[in-house]
Amino acid sequence: ADNVATAKPLSKQLAHEAQLAELKADGGIKIAGPGKLTPVNDIARLRAIYGGKVTDWFKVTSRSHTAADGSKSQTHGYWNAATKQLVEPKIVTTGTP
Repeated sequence: ADNVATAKPLSKQLAHEAQLAELKADGGIKIAGPGKLTPVNDIARLRAIYGGKVTDWFKVTSRSHTAADGSKSQTHGYWNAATKQLVEPKIVTTGTP
């Protein structure tokens, strides 16, 4: 019973780690920023904290992961294309947990 109880959270954690690796490797899927329809809403705050130009920053997402319980998650963050730096990653979950 313990193995079953820990398998689901472990599976989700491993998926999140894979998503982080995806974002750190190449910035993932760009969803806001230069060349996109949506600007990065937090651009002034990002530049104040991390520096860089407006054109350096993108909001990014990983590919989606569907867990055994049916919930879906992605990891979002901000990617500086000039420095190849990922900042403020967070897990976004949708669906039934």
